This record gives sequence, C-alpha cells and structure tokens, in this order.
Amino acid sequence: MSKRKAEDDPREGEESLLKKARAPSFEEKIARECNLPVSAGILAVSRTRSAVGATDLKSCIICQEQKADARNRRVNEPLTQCVTFDAEFSLLDAARTRGHTRVLTELEGQDAVAKEVKYHRTFFTLYMNKKTLARIADKAVENELLDHGDAKRMAFTKLTAWLEETVLKDTAVATDMTEICKKYNTFLEGFGVEDPAHRSFTVKRRLVMELGDRLEFHRPASRREPELVYSSSASAGVFLQQYRRSVSAHTRDVEELSLQSDLHQSISSLAEDDCMLFNAACSLRGTVEGIKPSKTRAPTTSDMSNSAAEDMVPNSLYNFLVLVADHTFPTDSECQVEGEKMKVSSQQTHRRILAICQDIIFLASKGRVKPPKHVSLALSVKTLTASSQLVTILNGFGHCIGDTQTREAETAIAERLLAQQEDDVYIPSVVRAPCSARVSVAFDNMDINEETLTGSDTTHVTNGIAVQRQVAWCRPPPNPTPEPTPEKATQRRRSIRAPAFELADYNAGVRVGPPPDPLREEDLAMNTAALKTGMQQLFTWGVTRLSGQHDTFLGRPEQQPQTVPGWSGFCAALQDTQESRPSNIGYLPVIPASPTKLSTIFFLLQKILAMMQRFEQPDIVAAFDQAIYAKVLEVQWKHPVIFQPLVPRMGAFHIACTLMAVLGRRFGDDDPSNILSSDGEDSSDGEGNGNDPGLE
Repeated sequence: MSKRKAEDDPREGEESLLKKARAPSFEEKIARECNLPVSAGILAVSRTRSAVGATDLKSCIICQEQKADARNRRVNEPLTQCVTFDAEFSLLDAARTRGHTRVLTELEGQDAVAKEVKYHRTFFTLYMNKKTLARIADKAVENELLDHGDAKRMAFTKLTAWLEETVLKDTAVATDMTEICKKYNTFLEGFGVEDPAHRSFTVKRRLVMELGDRLEFHRPASRREPELVYSSSASAGVFLQQYRRSVSAHTRDVEELSLQSDLHQSISSLAEDDCMLFNAACSLRGTVEGIKPSKTRAPTTSDMSNSAAEDMVPNSLYNFLVLVADHTFPTDSECQVEGEKMKVSSQQTHRRILAICQDIIFLASKGRVKPPKHVSLALSVKTLTASSQLVTILNGFGHCIGDTQTREAETAIAERLLAQQEDDVYIPSVVRAPCSARVSVAFDNMDINEETLTGSDTTHVTNGIAVQRQVAWCRPPPNPTPEPTPEKATQRRRSIRAPAFELADYNAGVRVGPPPDPLREEDLAMNTAALKTGMQQLFTWGVTRLSGQHDTFLGRPEQQPQTVPGWSGFCAALQDTQESRPSNIGYLPVIPASPTKLSTIFFLLQKILAMMQRFEQPDIVAAFDQAIYAKVLEVQWKHPVIFQPLVPRMGAFHIACTLMAVLGRRFGDDDPSNILSSDGEDSSDGEGNGNDPGLE
C-alpha cells in the first residue's frame, strides 16, 4: 500500500497502527519471561533463583495472568488443577525443553499434584505443542555446537562413521540408543570434553538431522528398555532376531563381567565375617530371583493359603531366618537336613518367619512376584474397610499389593464366579453334589447403614450360605485345581458391570393359614419318648454345669474350674461315633433386595428349589431368622404344592427366644416349678396366675 493511499484512507492507517500495537503472542511472552530474543525460543544461559520472580500458585503457572474465556470475553477462563502424574511429567518436560526457569523452579523435585498447581487449559495446549517443542529442541542442538564446537563435531563425525561400519553396512546388526550415547560420550572424552552427559533425546535429534531416513527407531513396549536403532533397509524381524542373539547377549556378558569385577573388588576389601555374610546374601539372592511370578489373575483360596506360602518360600531363605530370629536354636541333626524347613519353637513363629520371607520375595522381585500374604492381606483389608488409601499405605510399606492390582484381582474373581453359573444358579466349589451328605442352606438379611444426606437409600441385601457335612467320599481335595479363568479376566479389568437383576412383583392376595395336620398316635408316642430323653439330658447337663460354679451347692469352700463342656459339646460326647466331622461352608450369591418384602421371599424360595435340583435332593432344609421365617411360611402356605420339598426352620437362638416367649405367655407369674413338674402335667388351671386361656 502506498503512502498516499494510507493517508487517504484513515481506516487503513488505524489498522496498521493496531497491528503494530497488538498484544504479544504466547510464545513471545514465554521468550521474554526467559529473557531471550523472541526468535530464540530457548534458554541459552541459566538464571539463578533470585533472578526469577515469585510464582503465585493460585494463578496459572505458565502465564501468571488472567485470561479471558474464548467463548465469553466477559468472564475469565477457569483454571484447571494438575491432578495426574502424566500432566505433571509433560509440563516438566516442556519446561526443560523451553528452559522455562520459573516453572522449573516450582516443579523440579516437587510434587505438582500435592502443590495444587493450576494452569489455563488453552495455554497448556500451546505449551505442549509438539511442533514448537521440536523446533526449540533443534535450535538447542545448534546452540550446543557453539560450546566445544570442534570437539562435538569431531565426536559426532566419529559416531557417524561407527554407525556406517556397524549398523548401516550390515543390515542384520542393530543397536540401541543407550549404546550410542555411551559411544558418543566416550568420543567426547577422547577429544577433551570433561564429564559429557548427553541424553539420548539430543543425540537422536542430531542423528535424524544428519542421517535422515537411513536409520529406523523402534521404541519397545516397556519403558525400561532403550530405544532400538537399525538400518531402514532391514526388516524388523531380521533385526529383532539378530538383536536378541548378539546385542543383548553381548550387553549381558559385559554387565556380568563388570558385576563380577565389582564383586571381586568388594569381597577382597571385606573382613572374613563380612565375606561370609556377603556370600550368603548372594546365594539367597540367586535363590529368590529364581522364583517365577504366577500367571493366575483370579487367585483361589488354595493360592492364598499357608501351604501355598510354604511352597513358594525357598528352604534356604526360611532356614536362614530361623537361625536369625528363633530363640530356640536347632540341633546339629536338624541343621544337617537338606531340602527341608527347620522346625521352630511355635506355630506363631512359623507364620511370622513365613511373612518376613514373603516380604523379602516381594521386595527383591519389585512386586512382580505376588506372594500369598500380599494378595490375601490386600483383599482382606479392602473387604473389611473398603478403603483404598489403607491398602495404598500398606503397599507403601511393602506388606501387600497395590490398590490397582487388588481391584484387578477382585474383578477377575467376580468374572470367574459368574462364568461358573449354570442357569443362573451358582454352586460353591466346596459343596460336592450329588453326594449322600445332604446340603442345607441358611439366609439372613445384611443391612449396611451408610451415611447419606437424608438417612435413607441405604443398602439392604440378602446373604446366604450352603452347608454340607464332610464325608470321606465327598471331601474336597486339599489343593483343588483352580478352575479356568475366563478370557475377559485376563484383560486386567478393574471394574465389572453388575449382572442385570429384575425382581418381579409378588401379590400375596388373601393370607392363608397353616394347613391342618392330623396328629397320629404313633407320632405322639415317638415325640413323647424323644422329649423325655431330651429333658433328662438337659437336666443332667444343667446340674453338672452348676455343680462346679456355686460353692454352696455341694458345700465346697472354693469355686472349682469348669470342666463340663457346653451344650453342643455335651451332646457330641453322648453320640455313638467319636469322630467329629466338620462341615464345608460355601457362600452363595448376594440377592440385592431386602428380605422384608414378599417378592424377595418368593424369589429366594425359587432359587432354593433350583439349588435343590442341582444337588439332586428330594427335599432341602433352609434356616432363617424369626422375621424371615414368618414370611417364608406365609408364602409356603399360599403355594403348598410348589414349595412342598422345602423344610423351613429357625436357628437355635430364635427357637430359644420363641420358647421363652411361649413360656412367658402361658405361665405368666406362676411358679416355675410347674414347668419342671415330675408328672409332666401342667398344674395351672389355665385361667389364673397371668395365664392366657386361649393358649391352654
């Protein structure tokens, strides 16, 4: 535009003035803050802390200013808080590349998440622009050539020649960036540069600038492994095979030789006792490193048992800690036993030594090997407390696995249990069916009164267990083979979608009472004999229990210790068989509904009948508490044909409560001796003494 045209058109002149007086761009602000020319974009000379202005952490850490929102200029853009480590590391790397001293002063060696660093999302995107950072890095490479320029040029020329002779000449040879950086630093030392410490990022930039497309770079999946470099004319399969066969083997041999040399120097400088400890530690370390991690993502009870821990812990490590920690020193004959664990003074000491051994294995493997203690402790703490922070604290001390791994294990276990269901019926693995030992079930309500704003909408579910008496031909194996884990469980999921649960409405209609039950004489005679025998046993047990507790009962001057067992033990001692058979208890799926509703009771009874068919039993006994028992009877009386195989009953506690209530209603204030009269007849007339004539 000519000068005359600009003078004739005043708008053109105003626009040109506005362009000259426009606000500086984002990159210009950062460059000026770093005390650099706008075209430089990097920090050539580091600034001291005193030369950097104070940073207000309540403002944007990048611009330290307020920025108008792009959508609404009347309001300021809200600040975003740094809450992830990825954002922190990205911000720190960008500040290092830009040479932003003020940001580095606040983030270097600090925790940005804990300091609650904030930034504008728009400026954060511009700050992390990959093209801008690449241009700044290229400029940094050019500026590095200004210092020790001749030495760096000659060293890089020598490095290029080495790559030409090795990688580019022979397409079957590959190397990595760690080896290239070592070579480059070695060449720099040969040309007089003291303590060179060039990073692989800088060296890679120069290689890309010099060699262009002749080299290919491959980053492995693991961040711990260095980036691989090979000729672009070679296929990936050829170079990987050669790399595994030659480069890795060569590097491993060099490291082993270096380690052996360092060990030899260390051993030669130790005393005799320290040398023995050093050799013992090296031997134990080799044994611990030979333990391979388990591939099972859904641990079973056998995987977290004490026997599993004993199988994992090497005998040498266990025996070493026994000699160190146990106060009862073993004899010479016990020390000479090879391939077995030494005996300890108590079972408690055995468990503690096993726990310490598992801690050492977890620490030496850096968490790759997950001992039974660390898995079971994390799952138990998470189940009992529902606290992820507590699991994280214990993991920080090395006592259990992390919270993420705990959630993965819980999800894998849930997916495995869901895969074991058949026709929406789950049978616990400890229950053996079909079997001559009958299976009984028991259900009860579980109320979790969470703290809510309104006090309502809390959790009310129905829990159940299956109980089966253990017999020889139905007894589960001591170490059952873990069931196959479904394919989805191997994807390290940390959450699972709950299966759909629909509870159909149940209309009870008119309440129906109990059906008539004609009493037969033979049943009455059998019940009378059984009642008499039971009363005699109860009287005998009560007298013998009280005889040692009351001094005045038998005229003893001092109270005697109790030697008579409880009622259950007393009845077990009167049995003909002396062997006490334990029962297997398996947990059934939770029903996410309260048992106070008749619809839940109807659904529950249908599930019990479905389990009875899986058990191949003609009938099944189900135990409930008093409240649920009343509703179960109401539904059973309404549908006597459907639920005829079901035998509901109450637990011993609720039966005793019902008995006491009946006695209180029937006898009232009467003499208790009427209950235990010798002739077994009620001496009350059913009309007085607080009796209820309707219950006669």
